[in-house]
Amino acid sequence: MQELIVAIFGSSEVSSATSPDTREYVCTLASKAYHNIHGQAISTAESAWVSAINTACLQLYKDPKIASLSVRDLVQCFENVIRVSEEHVRISKRHAAMALNVFYLKETALDGLNQHAALPHIQAASPTVISGESSYTGRVQPRPLPQSN
Repeated sequence: MQELIVAIFGSSEVSSATSPDTREYVCTLASKAYHNIHGQAISTAESAWVSAINTACLQLYKDPKIASLSVRDLVQCFENVIRVSEEHVRISKRHAAMALNVFYLKETALDGLNQHAALPHIQAASPTVISGESSYTGRVQPRPLPQSN
């Protein structure tokens, strides 16, 4: 638990305890890693995110096993940090969109009630679209296979 607290709250201490040369070196490599992934400067990204990435890379660099890696391997390691962070940002945006989607929340709540309470009067909607020639329920119906002679 203490390691987690240090990881969360000790990030400013790690960056302030690092020499300016080391900090500049790691930030340059993190910038190169970002450029390798996106083809643009890291300065185009959100500044708070860039700060978190630089701090994470500095924390990684404090590990003697990481610090002994070649420049190429360090850049690849920092690319991994960026990819992991971006994936979590993507997932969090998806979750935020779901948390604000009124219809999703309503249907999920009704589904939960129906499953746990088995209330017969609360049923999931079963919409049917009716046109002049056919009706469509939203379910995929398999097409019949052609008859061979």
